[in-house]
Amino acid sequence: DEAPMNYLLLILYMYNARVIHHILLVDIVNLLVHNTSSAIVQFAHSSTGNTCNHPLTEMDCECLVLVLSISGSYLRQDDPSAIMSVFTRITEHLKAVDSNNTTNSSRTSSISRLKHLYQMITDIKNNRSLSITNKNNSLELYH
Repeated sequence: DEAPMNYLLLILYMYNARVIHHILLVDIVNLLVHNTSSAIVQFAHSSTGNTCNHPLTEMDCECLVLVLSISGSYLRQDDPSAIMSVFTRITEHLKAVDSNNTTNSSRTSSISRLKHLYQMITDIKNNRSLSITNKNNSLELYH
């Protein structure tokens, strides 16, 4: 279903235009990273809210890639601690998936998505997102 991605795109473009505050985007990212979309009932009944150990779904990964590719550098400027929180959580997910070491195709796809997400968040964390943005903009100009 493309509707959630389109709604997220609208929010991201509004954030980039500074129509909405970065706290809303940080909350959305935290919901995706902590995978509360599939564990909202557990979140409501837990005392801390950060005890979800569910793996990231394919939709969660796609949404996080979208957030990081469109608004990652702005989010880093506005709230670097949110980027660090996402980085540690993605690292935890990657370690958990690597420790299972199953070889079915869905697990391999999940590992590759998480590695791509990890690389994106590492680039943003290390402030290398500007070169990625410039490369994307130059490609758009020529096409």
